[in-house]
Amino acid sequence: MINLEEKTTKLLAEKAFSRRTLLQAGGALVVSLSLPVSVSAAGKGKAAMQTEDASRMAGWLAIQADNTVLVRTGKVEIGTGVLTGLAQSVAEELDVPLKAIKLISGDTDKTPDGGWTANAQLGGVLNLRKVAAIGRQALIERAAQHFGVPASQLTVTDGTISVVGNQSKHVTYAQLVQGQVLNVAIPTTGTMAFGPGLAVNAKPALKPVSQYKIIGKSVPRLDIPDKVTGKAILVGDIRLPGMLHGRMVRPKTLGSTLVSVDGFGGQKFPTAKVVVKKNLVGVVAESEWEAINAAAALQTTWTDWAGLPGSDNLPKALQAARAGAKATTSLKVGNAAGAISKAAKTVSGSYFTALYGHHPIGPGVGVADVRKDGTVHVWTHSSSPANIRANVANYLKIPWEKVTAHWAEGSGQYGRSTFGFEGAEFDAVLLSKELGRPVRVQWMRQEDNMFSSKHITTSHNYQAGLDAHGKITAWNLDFLATTETDLRSTAAVLAGIAPPPATTAPGGWSGEFYYDKVPNVMVKAYGLPSLGSDGPLHLGILGNIMRSPGEAPAVWGQEMFMNELAAAAGVDPAEFRLNHLTDPRGIEALKAVLKAAGWHTHASPKAGSRKTGSQPVTGRGVSLVLRGGGSLEGATGTTWMATVAEVTVWPATGKVTVDRVTMSYDCGLEVNPMAIRRCVEGGIVQGTSIALHEEVTFDKSNITSSDWNSYPILTMAETPKINVVLINRLDKGPGGGSEPALMPPLPAIHGAILDATGVVLRRTPFSPKYVKAALKA
Repeated sequence: MINLEEKTTKLLAEKAFSRRTLLQAGGALVVSLSLPVSVSAAGKGKAAMQTEDASRMAGWLAIQADNTVLVRTGKVEIGTGVLTGLAQSVAEELDVPLKAIKLISGDTDKTPDGGWTANAQLGGVLNLRKVAAIGRQALIERAAQHFGVPASQLTVTDGTISVVGNQSKHVTYAQLVQGQVLNVAIPTTGTMAFGPGLAVNAKPALKPVSQYKIIGKSVPRLDIPDKVTGKAILVGDIRLPGMLHGRMVRPKTLGSTLVSVDGFGGQKFPTAKVVVKKNLVGVVAESEWEAINAAAALQTTWTDWAGLPGSDNLPKALQAARAGAKATTSLKVGNAAGAISKAAKTVSGSYFTALYGHHPIGPGVGVADVRKDGTVHVWTHSSSPANIRANVANYLKIPWEKVTAHWAEGSGQYGRSTFGFEGAEFDAVLLSKELGRPVRVQWMRQEDNMFSSKHITTSHNYQAGLDAHGKITAWNLDFLATTETDLRSTAAVLAGIAPPPATTAPGGWSGEFYYDKVPNVMVKAYGLPSLGSDGPLHLGILGNIMRSPGEAPAVWGQEMFMNELAAAAGVDPAEFRLNHLTDPRGIEALKAVLKAAGWHTHASPKAGSRKTGSQPVTGRGVSLVLRGGGSLEGATGTTWMATVAEVTVWPATGKVTVDRVTMSYDCGLEVNPMAIRRCVEGGIVQGTSIALHEEVTFDKSNITSSDWNSYPILTMAETPKINVVLINRLDKGPGGGSEPALMPPLPAIHGAILDATGVVLRRTPFSPKYVKAALKA
């Protein structure tokens, strides 16, 4: 039986609306996509999007016969409550119950806005609020004609429009459009794929804060019940008729090229087939177990390569690479060099943040069907199905309209797939193209840890001047970072399809400098290429963005240096920050966390701190972080976070435990405070894990942290007690709902270790190995 959503979809897909389909679907108000001529399908230098392609994604939302609302969005659920926030936003602007919202998301042939999905409330909230507001206004105007009264005399409650003072005169949205289609076109700007996707280029009147009924309320996430009951379809569950199972055989090193494929060493695998495309090697079979064993048995010969500096030598290697790197002046205020030369005290230090991985616990899975008619279908759990579609089309050199990306739930991606790849999808596409059958590829743990993209590694060279009163007179920073946006697919690189990376990386992100009372500031950012990308394979360690992209390590260095400066000035680290800040939201966030944590004013290191002995010592640290909202997907807000961390340090072994983390969180408008709280808690856990454990290690040829023993993450037993203080500002634009919370724990933990031991740590992670060495130095 065809359900109502299918009937409405069929109605929207028809070029001419017939009476029969109108009666079947009951009629609809359709708020549709109006593409400007300037919109490009593939970005600069590519052909413009076909109009017939756009017509397949005609509706942002439609009123259905049962007065429910079918909402279409290219944004997807990434574990942060994105879709629940979108549903709340549409329900609010349309004045319908939340249960009336039905979502279609992530399918590139059914959804309009495309682009990436980021954060818990920057996933197209403003777009859909505008669309819903436009729809609501169109319905009210239609009702005014229906009743013969001015629109100002109408009110809306739960999808029913009534005449003010005469409640007997009322009509539901569905009754209002019964047997007809009211098509309201809205203008858009942007692209269907790269970047945040299309933006609604209209300024309808949005509902004022005083009238909010659903936005700002904590409602249960819509996706949780199906996940708990097992009804959710994961990308790993996808099975297609005639589908083969695939496994990849990776190069000997991150720079090796293929010499030969020498068979299975005499072992028999009845249905296994080998696919070779330049340096890409894959094995497929009728069953997954046969594919796994055949891939493990396949004998291959590769060239040797040793083009990496080794992780132990990485800090020195970054500093050495600075000489040939391009510098970008990120911020210049006053004369930092001159002020430092005249300062009463100068403090300098170099900090290093280790390379770390996205490493979702679940496997990366991609399913592809390259069909005989030239069309390609890809099943993905990427946060950007539209970018998957664009990349597949561009790499295969086929028109975009021939590619459809279908989204399904999957393991966490933490920014890795924001630009489409990095995952198993293109492996599956290439194998399917060669074999003419659907192929499912699942990455193995070692493969994921070794060959997937990684976050950047950074080095920070600081110098600051202090006056006689402990105030910063000048701040100078040289910020070095490896490439964080090498957007190539590993499979495309191995297959020789992706071009080599740029020889010169742009300047890295240096983050926000929000201590605006500092009168003299100089910040220079140096962009370094991905490690090993100059090898014959042009692969190396691919750089890719992570949750709170380059801002996280930039802020880590900045806040760690603030800890050091506060200690040098002999001033309480929280008071030291307040002394250099004017933003009232930042000040409020910091004071809120100090109150919640029961902070006692004192200079760090505390009295009784020590770096030796068999007995543990405790300490407390603080951090303050600003994540700018900018114009990302229409966000006008920023996120202010302040954190207090409480730690225990065992000087004899270097072991550190984080006992308690308190964070105040002001991300402006919180569409769903409960979802935001959960996101903040998750960010604290992940940020603590990065602080204590996470480091991608490698020798001169390969990544050596290939499993959970060599790349440990925070265990449940190590998870600190967490206290989150939300500051909800309904009158502000939405800031980051999920990403920013990753940033503050690490420098707060750094400050707590300084407080406990009197030692300034200059590199991450704060593992027993590094802490013990620093305490002994």
